[in-house]
Amino acid sequence: MGLLEKERLVKSKLNQWLILLISLMLILFVAFKSAITSFTHDESYTYLDFVHQSIMDIISYKIAFTNNHILNTLLMKVFEWGFGASEFVLRLPNLLAFILYLGSSFMLIRKGGQKLMIPFFILLTFNPYLLDFFGLARGYGLSIGFMVGGLYFLLKYFDTYKNSNIVLFNLFAFLAVLSNFTLVYFWAAGWLIFNILIFLEFRVFNRNKGKRKLNLFKLNSWNLISLFVAILFLYEPFRRIIKFDVIDFGGNSGFIRNTIGMLVISLFYDNHIPTILLSVLKVLIITFSLSLTLLIFIRIAKKDISFFKAYKPLIVLNFMLIIIAIETIIHHYLFHTGFLMGRFALFLFPLFVLNVVYSAQYLYASGYQRIVTVCLSIMLLFVLANVLININTNSYRDWYYDMGTKRAVKELVFNYELSLEKPSEIKLGVNWLFEPSMNFYRKTWDLNWLLPIDREGLTEEDDYDYVFKTDSEVKNGISGEVIFSSEKAGTILIKRDQK
Repeated sequence: MGLLEKERLVKSKLNQWLILLISLMLILFVAFKSAITSFTHDESYTYLDFVHQSIMDIISYKIAFTNNHILNTLLMKVFEWGFGASEFVLRLPNLLAFILYLGSSFMLIRKGGQKLMIPFFILLTFNPYLLDFFGLARGYGLSIGFMVGGLYFLLKYFDTYKNSNIVLFNLFAFLAVLSNFTLVYFWAAGWLIFNILIFLEFRVFNRNKGKRKLNLFKLNSWNLISLFVAILFLYEPFRRIIKFDVIDFGGNSGFIRNTIGMLVISLFYDNHIPTILLSVLKVLIITFSLSLTLLIFIRIAKKDISFFKAYKPLIVLNFMLIIIAIETIIHHYLFHTGFLMGRFALFLFPLFVLNVVYSAQYLYASGYQRIVTVCLSIMLLFVLANVLININTNSYRDWYYDMGTKRAVKELVFNYELSLEKPSEIKLGVNWLFEPSMNFYRKTWDLNWLLPIDREGLTEEDDYDYVFKTDSEVKNGISGEVIFSSEKAGTILIKRDQK
């Protein structure tokens, strides 16, 4: 082994150890946050209304409501049965999905050259909004973990042409869809890309040089089996979703404004993005994606087989992003569904970053090292600044209002236990947003003296009230003592004066 080869091996090992260290730090952070932060509105809704249904009722969508992310609900049920009900236990499936995401991301970037591995890994992982969903008992983190794992096996298929890889792609894609139905766009795009690349290899680049005919039906045998399995599991949930028209969220202003614009805003977390910067970022994203698509089409039109063989990951990821965008636009205009926004579009983030990753690899190998270095440096500055400013261990962006709920319940319990007279029934009035989380703690902490919390607002019969400081009832004056206040959430817990 030559000296140069030894240096490369040492650098490779060092990069791998650094990525492992970064991964462990991220896992510990997400685990710590998931263990100490208050359970949120949507998590609590899932726990209270779906987790304790039968397995068949969960899978069949007996209660047709999109809060039931099937695989997440089932895993919450299993983990509660095995380890009890706590924030960390119920969120643990998504933490495990984060480990899958980190491992799959590493496998996807490792062939891109040692010099770029660390920047690429940081781009894929250092986002506070993305990290949120690997520490929540929702289906979003699960779906993204399985999606990136599925991508790895889809790309590996075109390296090995082993059916086992396409089977694993379909398995991971199926689990992603069970975690979040929106990932059906990803699965469908994967099937389409599989056939596009097979067609290009046979018809454009003459793979096998005419030794055997192109038999798409045979080549798609595992995809068709997977489609059959998907129909068995997903027909009833999809039928009930359509029948009861439960998809009532999303935007109607267009893919660029709603999906791209709102996702960018979410990824910047609590940082306010000036309108001009948001516009510039949207233009850059669209320009980059379309330019990359044009480059790929030109290379294919020229029958550049060396490009096709060397940069299949670039082709697959670019086609994936473009096809999903087209799917969502067509779906909107055919069925009048809203455009994906915020967390519903979060799965597009790693797909876009991987487009950047493989584009950078292509440009770096083509002699544009300086341009790639400058662009990556700018992106890393944005990414690191964003994560340092917004990282926290007390709240989740989409449910910031629940950051004080757990503390409020603790103060309520403490106050009740200190009182000389302990009534057998205590009534808590709340702003409706706090109803699921309050009932979650009431149930899991066995607070039998606390009556079930409703969404009827505040009443004269309340013994305590937990509301926003800006609620009209507070402004009009509630006679009582403030026993807890969360400045960041803007909430207060009031003990009413004795009647």
